[in-house]
Amino acid sequence: ALCDLKMVTIVSTSDFVERVVHQLISSGQYRRHISRLKSRLVDVYGLAVKALERTGVKVHPGDPSGYYLWTELPKGTDELELVRQAATQGIFLAPGSVFYPDRQGSYPAIRVNVAYANDARFIKFLRSI
Repeated sequence: ALCDLKMVTIVSTSDFVERVVHQLISSGQYRRHISRLKSRLVDVYGLAVKALERTGVKVHPGDPSGYYLWTELPKGTDELELVRQAATQGIFLAPGSVFYPDRQGSYPAIRVNVAYANDARFIKFLRSI
């Protein structure tokens, strides 16, 4: 009955993909993967915070098993221009303003992926601002 309901309401999903997802969840593979990922994130979180703080930016505390850090930039920094400059060097940054409902923050900021926060090119770039 559930498959019939799915076919009537959601035509775009694949039965094969649904079976793969079911297998990953029911076998425990997905839970093990998430557990390893969380552990790795906790390991790199502290390193990421220290690396960012050494550049002089302020890192706001976050979830040590999360993917991102909220980083406050020096006052007067044009975060959109900073994002553009980073892009010319192959560095993708998310400007803080896109995370505010009105696109206006009280200070310039960027969201940083913890997996790349300790990257030498990124650290060098941040030190140049």
